[in-house]
Amino acid sequence: MSLPPIAVMAGDFNLRHVLWDKGSRRAGTRSRHGDKALALITLAQEEMGLDLLNDDDGIPTWIPNSTAASPGTIDLVWLDPDYREGEALLKVDQSGRHRSDHAVLKWNLAIDVNPTRDPRIPRTGTAAQKYLNAVAVELHAYQPVLQSKEDVVEAAAHLQQILSTHWASHATPPKISARSRTWWNRRCQRAAQRVRDATTTVDNARVQYRTLRSSHGSFDASTAAQGVVIRAAVSDLHNRRGDLKKATRAAKRGFFDACIKRANPKLILDFVQWTKPRKQSANVQLKMRDGRPANTTALMAEAFQTQFTPANPKPVDWEMIEAIPQLPEREFPPFSEPSQLAVD
Repeated sequence: MSLPPIAVMAGDFNLRHVLWDKGSRRAGTRSRHGDKALALITLAQEEMGLDLLNDDDGIPTWIPNSTAASPGTIDLVWLDPDYREGEALLKVDQSGRHRSDHAVLKWNLAIDVNPTRDPRIPRTGTAAQKYLNAVAVELHAYQPVLQSKEDVVEAAAHLQQILSTHWASHATPPKISARSRTWWNRRCQRAAQRVRDATTTVDNARVQYRTLRSSHGSFDASTAAQGVVIRAAVSDLHNRRGDLKKATRAAKRGFFDACIKRANPKLILDFVQWTKPRKQSANVQLKMRDGRPANTTALMAEAFQTQFTPANPKPVDWEMIEAIPQLPEREFPPFSEPSQLAVD
């Protein structure tokens, strides 16, 4: 059994080599991953026929959160030559990594499939209102005279033309991206951009700190001041991440509240798939004489009362009671009322 051909192989290989990591070319750097890196190169290039997209002098893909470690390239992308498109294929986005210490990698594929979606108009908002206003103006100006079957067919065709024309001029195809979610709005977009900007600021401050530390030492005043800048930038990044979380929560809440408001209350269990009917308790099997389920405490008490202690009991056959053997009567010594009260 053999695996099918692999078109793309990407991930965190946690290996450093001069073929893709410029930091490994520094003098005095000890290669800890030499054998494993050579084994990976042999497997990917010779056996699998893949090309490496990483540039040996490109942007590091791993940005450590600790200032004691230096950035490097350990995230690799291998691609089948048949899927190559252009020369500059791999893009390293350090600002989009958010809380991760690995940058976002983006590359292009030369494939025939280009998924597109039909243009649409949102149900609410400015675009929807403009479309409705334009259609309303056209319909108000159109006054057909319906006297024959041909007039009705012509009017229907004209109405179809009005709707199609304004739909084509107002509808736009949705933009497919990493944030292609229905609830994602402008507030979330702005908050995410602020997080990316703050991440870039933190990265630049850390690079400046490493430069000052290597040239002036760890105890220099400029190095210490840059450390304060890093702490302030990290604090600002933390606050912006909180703002992004609040924005996404508010967007989700507003979106799903609107969906539930538009839904039919009679079909809410079908619309909200994560909600199921509550499991019935065991007492619903108890029924009253008229067939009603005894699902409340009062009805259960009434059902037991009717079944075991009815209001109109059956007559008692005293002959059966008298036929029951009786125990002989026992003699009791006399006792007074105070002694009985004392025993009680």
